[in-house]
Amino acid sequence: MNEAALKAVMQFLEASAPFSDRLDNDAELEALAGTGTRETLVDLVYESVQFFGDKWFGSKEAQEVVKARLGREVPLPVISTYLSRMSQSGKLYSRGSRIHREYRLA
Repeated sequence: MNEAALKAVMQFLEASAPFSDRLDNDAELEALAGTGTRETLVDLVYESVQFFGDKWFGSKEAQEVVKARLGREVPLPVISTYLSRMSQSGKLYSRGSRIHREYRLA
């Protein structure tokens, strides 16, 4: 990620409410309920891709934004799976082959 893109990500993160505190609280509640953090992580990924607006982005770029928001790395296959599901549900548009897949907000 180039310096200008990283700066844009940081500005986006500063402007949005901190998610990591919410994730920790949700994770604790979900752990008590025995449901895990899947729904919270899906929400985080979807909220993170809002950063791109109407620009096309790849899984790796989404992973970097999620990492910046969460403070830890989420495996690329997890990000790719959530993006694919969001595309199938109509939340995102997708284009390109499997290896070069790109997404954009619907």
